[in-house]
Amino acid sequence: MENYQLKKFVEDGKKIAKTKGFNTFNHLGVVVDERPNNAVYVESTHCWVTPIENEIEQLFFEPTSPCHELLKNNSHLCFEVEDLSKYIEQYPILLEPFEGAWGKAVFLNVDGWVFELLEPIK
Repeated sequence: MENYQLKKFVEDGKKIAKTKGFNTFNHLGVVVDERPNNAVYVESTHCWVTPIENEIEQLFFEPTSPCHELLKNNSHLCFEVEDLSKYIEQYPILLEPFEGAWGKAVFLNVDGWVFELLEPIK
């Protein structure tokens, strides 16, 4: 995506997120075509993920990734929430809840948008 497209994607996504109660933006996850040099491998998803820099992380999915096609082929927006369980029952799950370095997370299909919701470690 070009910078303008990314900016518009984030702006539009934030508007949708606000209507759903996702208010604290954490980062934009961009799916890329080549594995970034600084990415770490996540065996369970067969995905390479970069550290977040300037609110952006990059994801490169191996062809063997078991992840949902919507997740593998679309950028996502991550928002922090107080309680993941409040949202898990409302939207289709793209990637089951998991414990990450920053807290518990889940990827959801919210009206065709990919959102990662993060319940930070307190």
